[in-house]
Amino acid sequence: MVNKYIYSNEEYNKIIDKIKTNKITDNDLELYILKKTDKEKILKEIIKLNKSKKIQPQELIATTKVKLRIFLEKNFADYLVDYFYGYKQLTKLFESKEIEEIIINDLNKIFIIDRNQQKTITGITFTEKEYIEFIDILMNTCNKTFDNREFIDGSLPDRSRLNIVSKNVCNFNAITIRKYTKKPLTIIDLINSQTLDSLTAAYLWTVIEGLNIRPASIFICGGTGCGKTTFLNVLLDFIKKEERIILIEDTNEINITDFDDYVSLLSNISNENSLYDITINTLRMRPDRIIIGEVRGKEVQGLFVAMDTGHSGCLATLHANTSEDTINKLLNAPMNIPETNIPLLDLIIILKRKIIDGKVKRKIHQMSEITKVGNLGLNHIYKDTDFSNNTTNIMISHVAEKLCEITNISKNELKKIIEYRANILDEIAKNKPGIEKEELKKIIHNPEFEYNKILGK
Repeated sequence: MVNKYIYSNEEYNKIIDKIKTNKITDNDLELYILKKTDKEKILKEIIKLNKSKKIQPQELIATTKVKLRIFLEKNFADYLVDYFYGYKQLTKLFESKEIEEIIINDLNKIFIIDRNQQKTITGITFTEKEYIEFIDILMNTCNKTFDNREFIDGSLPDRSRLNIVSKNVCNFNAITIRKYTKKPLTIIDLINSQTLDSLTAAYLWTVIEGLNIRPASIFICGGTGCGKTTFLNVLLDFIKKEERIILIEDTNEINITDFDDYVSLLSNISNENSLYDITINTLRMRPDRIIIGEVRGKEVQGLFVAMDTGHSGCLATLHANTSEDTINKLLNAPMNIPETNIPLLDLIIILKRKIIDGKVKRKIHQMSEITKVGNLGLNHIYKDTDFSNNTTNIMISHVAEKLCEITNISKNELKKIIEYRANILDEIAKNKPGIEKEELKKIIHNPEFEYNKILGK
């Protein structure tokens, strides 16, 4: 049985070796040339491929394939471009929409994790020489080396997240790649996959928008692989595109290019103060929203300074398994947030992986608010017990109360707004489950669904 993940052709590889050593001639291409009169031109184009020392953007890969297919047999042209511009042996892994993560532990131990969280060994192999070359190409692509530390974190051209561990640490340059979802997920996708229900989605729509007055500051928490970054990307759809967004990340994972006014800042992961310094500097950049891809240390102090000085609507992710765990991490080293400042955070969302209908799915486990200063308490407005009956308890939400006070509406009126928006989301989830992100955002930000229009004010 042919392994569907293996992407290798012995005859093509012989020609690639000649290209890499500048020994290629038009005679080597004889079997694959379509237009014999253009041999010299074809040779120049193929030699040009070898000048690339990094992975190229998908757009360039696609256009180069189209160009070479004029002169060369399609499979051969595509193979050359994938080798010199793309992911070499990993090509089929990057083509598959079902693969979520790629793990390389050794030259012949290359695993994938699919969307159902199933791990499979692929059968793909590298020679030692091929792997050294591949590592060099990855480092060139993200412009990082092992000079300052034994780890590399970076982003690939398709926004997939790359991590390489130096062989000085584990006797092999181990690679982990978290693939980027080419079709961005929406809140409708999360409703249909049972990550959350429509009323909870509408509640988040409302508090993140903040009724255009006071958006909530939220931490999205959970363990590795629970979907924190994906969830954060989805929640950004509830922010109006006119707002000024300042994003801080270690690696490019969050897409804010849809906003009119945005600045994306990358920290230097080899400098433990870099993320903190950048976070403090954002206060001088007049942000409407400050977003941090992941907080792990003292940079969270800068975010709480921002919240304390009136910058509402801050968003970040954090590794923590429960709301209580989140508070403990914030209070203790290396974060060291004073207890009196913890209530500046409006909402903690905990995500977990759970088996639903026999499949591993990501879903909301808890949503909690901090209730008081001094012996901090938590107000769980959502707890995952029985999914079929679970939703957010709007009537006990302190964030909802704050919105009611500021806008001079009652709790029942706010409940009406959220239920109205939930019905909109339900209708879309039922009738347009595959709705594109841009179309959904136009609906979410339609003036007809502003809170005063819903209430007829």
